[in-house]
Amino acid sequence: MPELVFHEGFGRAIRMDPIAELGVPTQDWVEHFLRRGERDEALRYLDYMVQEFTVLYRTLMIPWIRETVGALGRRTGEATAFPLVAALGEHAWERFYRTGVGFKDEAAAAVAAGRLDLATAAVDHVRLAFKAINDAMVVWVQDLQTLAADRFGADEVVRLTREAYDRIWTGRYATWLRLSPHEQVALSVEGMRAHYGGPRRRGEVSVREEADRYVLSWLCGTGGMLRMGDWETGGPPHPTRGVSREPRPWTWGRTGVPWYCTHCSLLMEVFPAEVHGHPLRPLDWDPDPRAPCVWYVYKRPDLVRDVHYHRIGLAPPRGRGAPPGPGAP
Repeated sequence: MPELVFHEGFGRAIRMDPIAELGVPTQDWVEHFLRRGERDEALRYLDYMVQEFTVLYRTLMIPWIRETVGALGRRTGEATAFPLVAALGEHAWERFYRTGVGFKDEAAAAVAAGRLDLATAAVDHVRLAFKAINDAMVVWVQDLQTLAADRFGADEVVRLTREAYDRIWTGRYATWLRLSPHEQVALSVEGMRAHYGGPRRRGEVSVREEADRYVLSWLCGTGGMLRMGDWETGGPPHPTRGVSREPRPWTWGRTGVPWYCTHCSLLMEVFPAEVHGHPLRPLDWDPDPRAPCVWYVYKRPDLVRDVHYHRIGLAPPRGRGAPPGPGAP
């Protein structure tokens, strides 16, 4: 069963379920409680379903796009036009967001009226509205980075991402090493649930424990959606020329990586290794768009395996921890 608790460190509620259950979509739990007639629990998890997307939307995606647009405007000298375009986009996303919140209110009214069918439909409409925002914002970032790379070269993607990292992610990651591994996994999975990946695009994530780490895998609702399209609706992949043309440490040594996907290496591996001496949340990127993305949350920094250093062009530090147990490399 899920365990939705108030976390003092985060200053908000978060699911701290048993590890194996963290990847169950919050929407599934809302429907579970509706079927059982547990109205208060259904509404509590519905509120959290909205919250987990709101956190992603307001504290990460909007600031990231604002920072990218601002940096591009300064770089090109078009300091007025770029923010204007961004503002228009934000107005559109905010309308979708309010629509999603409105569906949440409809679901709550249906619960109060005892209409399980209407409540269940309205809950799914919440997800569909938020998924539309997610997908549009991911495409927006991809296109902005493609514009930057086309005009100034691939290294401009790194520069833009570093500016966003310095202004947004350094503060978020400042407390990462003070969290327990369970808290790190819970926070990571929460973000991925809110990107609505998984086979049903509800945010399903597989989480398993190994001797030295936790392994998270899922059909990606961001870069995966760009490459595969929306497999729920049959929508096509996003047409873009914005991919790596030569192998770099921040493209996992691969070509054909969409610029959007590179932020995972830069934000979770390369930049943190410069600050902390090790990747914070290393990952595997697969050239097959149908393959899952895989993240690793290590139980201690000294257990991070050598492969994650080598991929970003770093030598593993000496004095390593205990050797890894069985499992993936």
